Amino acid sequence: MTLAQWYLFPNSNPSDLQTQLKNSLQGLGYTFYDPFAGGTGTPVGLQQRVRCFIGSLEGGWARMIFAPNEVWPDEVTRDILAGIPVIRAVYTSAEQYEVGTVADGMGGLTAFLRPGLSETDLQQSAIMTAVLPTAQTTATTLTDLPPELQKYAQEQGVDAGQVDKLMQKMSKGVFKKMGNEQDAQKQAKSAIAGVPKQPEVEWNSPAGQALQRVMACLTVPENWAQPDWKTLTGAYQAARQLQRDPKALMLPGDKQAMAALPNSLEFIPLYMGKKSA
Repeated sequence: MTLAQWYLFPNSNPSDLQTQLKNSLQGLGYTFYDPFAGGTGTPVGLQQRVRCFIGSLEGGWARMIFAPNEVWPDEVTRDILAGIPVIRAVYTSAEQYEVGTVADGMGGLTAFLRPGLSETDLQQSAIMTAVLPTAQTTATTLTDLPPELQKYAQEQGVDAGQVDKLMQKMSKGVFKKMGNEQDAQKQAKSAIAGVPKQPEVEWNSPAGQALQRVMACLTVPENWAQPDWKTLTGAYQAARQLQRDPKALMLPGDKQAMAALPNSLEFIPLYMGKKSA
């Protein structure tokens, strides 16, 4: 399980980076899609799905933000990022994280050290120390559900993968056979409520604090981890809907979501998957 993953690229333009990555990934058999308002929708039969966004940071940096539990296989990462200086940060749990360059791991981070810091400083910052536990919150965004159910699923903080499996078994046509549309929505919400919730990054945990200390040693911008996946996708999907139809009926929470990230449309979605054989 990977609760959060970021790739950080120095001296990179998000649009150029998207083009480069798409060309490389298409060569490896990946299909790209846009599930948001006005997009292409989600193709049938996709496997090995990976969803992420590309955005800019200060100082000419670009970063990729991945959906929880969705990552490229290691061989894909090595193939498409060969020769490119990329910092990869992964938060797995309160007790486990990874950080390093794609090519050289932790040792590769010395090339990005802030002035006055040494490799020893970097190594010491990576040591996890005990901290007081904090309550976990939940995070997920489900862009492939009908809007009303999507919003409900977000509010419930359910696991995206589990809901996807659930919704494959329960189509809108099935809902209608159950009764009227209102009854169908109620039954769908009941089903979603039973799906396990997805935890998010605990920045006060041993792994969370160690990851922050390591990144603070590097020349990456301070806001490298912001926004989180839930904030980004919540704001982006609402903004896309409004962009497509300025008179569209907004769901409860959409205005708050967009206010939390007013520049969400500056992020570039990179949604992909491989079709089954």
